[in-house]
Amino acid sequence: MVAYTNETPMKIITIANVEYSIPQPFAEGHVCTANEANALNQLLAENCRNNFAEKVKKAEDVKPTQEEFEAYVAGYEFGVRSVSTKDPIEKEIRKIVEASLAKFLAAKGLSKSKMPKEEYEKVVADTIEKNYEKLRQQAASIIEMRSQSLDF
Repeated sequence: MVAYTNETPMKIITIANVEYSIPQPFAEGHVCTANEANALNQLLAENCRNNFAEKVKKAEDVKPTQEEFEAYVAGYEFGVRSVSTKDPIEKEIRKIVEASLAKFLAAKGLSKSKMPKEEYEKVVADTIEKNYEKLRQQAASIIEMRSQSLDF
C-alpha cells in the first residue's frame, strides 16, 4: 500500500491521452518495505534485461559474457532516462533538454562528446527532474502542433 498525504509531492502522468496526478512518496533515505524491495529488484531485472537485449541481439557469433552483463548492471542507475522510451512526450522532453544543453555547451566552446557520458546523462536527468512540468507541457504542445494536418 502506498502511503501519502496532501503534502506528498505529485507528478502528472498521461494514460491514453488523459492526464492524472500520481503521488511521489519515495525520497532519498526512504526505508523500503519487503514488497517495495521486491518491486525494486524486479524493476532492476526488467530494466537491465530490456536495456541489454539489443547488445545481445546485435552480437553475431560471440554473445556478451556474464562478466559484461555484470559490468552493465554494476553501472546501471535507476532514474536515468533512456532515449529508447516509447512515450512520445518523454522522447520530446529529452530532445528539448538535449538541444538546450547543446546550445549551452557550444556557448562555452564545449560539446556532448567532450563530457563524460555519466556527467552528461546526470545533467540531462537533473534538468528533466527540475523542470519536468514545464517540459511536459512544452513537449505536449510540440507533439500537438506536429499532429495537426495542413490543408493542401
